[in-house]
Amino acid sequence: MSLFGDIGNLASGAFNTVTNWFSNPADDLLKTIDKGQASMNQAYKSATASKPAPAPAVDSAGDQKWAQMSAQLAALQNQLAAQPKLPNFDILGNYNRAKQNATSDVTPLYAQKLNNFLEKTSISRTQRTQETDLAYEQNRITKENTVADNSTSRVRTGEDLANVLADIGTKRSEFLTDEGGQFDEARRGLQEEVAAAGGTDTGLGQQEISKQLSDRNVSTGRQIQEFKNNEGAKKLLADRTLEDLATGDIRAGEKQTLSDKSAKIDFDAAMADLANQEKSFSLQNELDKALDIISRTQSYSQQGVSQFIASLAGQGYRPQDIALAKQVYM
Repeated sequence: MSLFGDIGNLASGAFNTVTNWFSNPADDLLKTIDKGQASMNQAYKSATASKPAPAPAVDSAGDQKWAQMSAQLAALQNQLAAQPKLPNFDILGNYNRAKQNATSDVTPLYAQKLNNFLEKTSISRTQRTQETDLAYEQNRITKENTVADNSTSRVRTGEDLANVLADIGTKRSEFLTDEGGQFDEARRGLQEEVAAAGGTDTGLGQQEISKQLSDRNVSTGRQIQEFKNNEGAKKLLADRTLEDLATGDIRAGEKQTLSDKSAKIDFDAAMADLANQEKSFSLQNELDKALDIISRTQSYSQQGVSQFIASLAGQGYRPQDIALAKQVYM
């Protein structure tokens, strides 16, 4: 094999090695090219040292081939050197820092919002409890006042009945006394008239006296019955009044029980409503907090990227490197 053939084969092998590495990153590729070129130089030196000097035509053809290969390698090196280099940026670390800062900023704000709302519901709960306790107290006082008033009414009803019955008894006694005196006087008058007429021992005289006594008994009986009826009516009225008062005591107790139950139902409903408000606010507050954290995380993360891009020029990165970083990271 000729010197030209040896050099050509070595050069082709080195060039193929370089092209096979073309898919590697720019730095690795440049190192590979440099290594390939060094191998070619070494091969050329070895070939020329062990081989006799070629003919001038061969030398001219070999030099031309070698110059062509060197030019291709140089062009490839220049092309790779012009490719932008992507700066290394810790995307995950930047995101974690942004999220941590956003969480630190947001958490106290929403914790204060929740505390403020819970303070309001606590005040409402205390007020509602006091209102319910006051309702219980009013119901108790209303019942006790009703029972006390009914008790007073019972005593007065008994006193009024006793007074009325005493008055009726007095009037009856007075009536009997007056009526008895009047009857005796009328009887004596009738007897005198009968005697003056000589009919004391006759049947006619006795009939008149008997009739007078009978009429008097009927009239007196009616009046006494009227007194009794009046007494009965007063007693019946008093008894019904006492029954009504007793019923009033029972109904007062029932009313207190119902009023207490109603107050308890309203209180429980109010407490449940406050609990639902707290739960609903807490859930919404957590949702707003999460959305705020997401929004701020995105903002802080973008700020981190912007700060990183701004620092690249001071680290020696080229404009094409910075442009690629903006395209990839922003």
